Amino acid sequence: MKYMKYFEKYLTEGTQNNDIDISVHCDIKIFEWLVKYLKQKERTPENEAFAAKHCQYRKKTEEERQRDKEESEKMPANCQPVLDLKNVISILISSDFLQMKDLVQECISYVVSNLHDVVRLPIDMNCLNSDLIKQIAEKTPMDKLNTLLDKRDKLTSKLFKKKLEKLLYACMHNNLPIYSQDLHDYLWRPKTMAELNKSAQL
Repeated sequence: MKYMKYFEKYLTEGTQNNDIDISVHCDIKIFEWLVKYLKQKERTPENEAFAAKHCQYRKKTEEERQRDKEESEKMPANCQPVLDLKNVISILISSDFLQMKDLVQECISYVVSNLHDVVRLPIDMNCLNSDLIKQIAEKTPMDKLNTLLDKRDKLTSKLFKKKLEKLLYACMHNNLPIYSQDLHDYLWRPKTMAELNKSAQL
């Protein structure tokens, strides 16, 4: 529950003494990746204490805890879950649905760092919801977005839209004028300023 907030409403203190059936509609490889990620997160004393306090509906026996410890110690380093281009979008969508905030941020950081390769993936980016697009846009520098080679426009327009929405909101919220660079240059040239000052005096 600590890392998958989605299940909090189902796994509450009121369900401690009841059996719960949970159906998961997810690619088996992605689900396996998520389980490994959670196991890696749970290997700290703080997390074990949290589980003991909040997950009393299913306490592990001493034998189970010892077995888990032995399996964890035997697990080689290459069994740790790793984000890559093949899985990052699927994991981002799944972790967002399951409300795994830390993992969502890890995925977004990976997407931003590898944006040029991500837009070349044979994936329909419409599967990313508006909030995820907004978070990716906020972390993407303008220079990277300006040079993004996105032939099929999978993400570019969406990211520019979110950046523009944020800019317009800030301008309206702070009562700032909104005009193009060309109009700015025209208004602030000496000749125009002189004409405006003369009109104001009249």
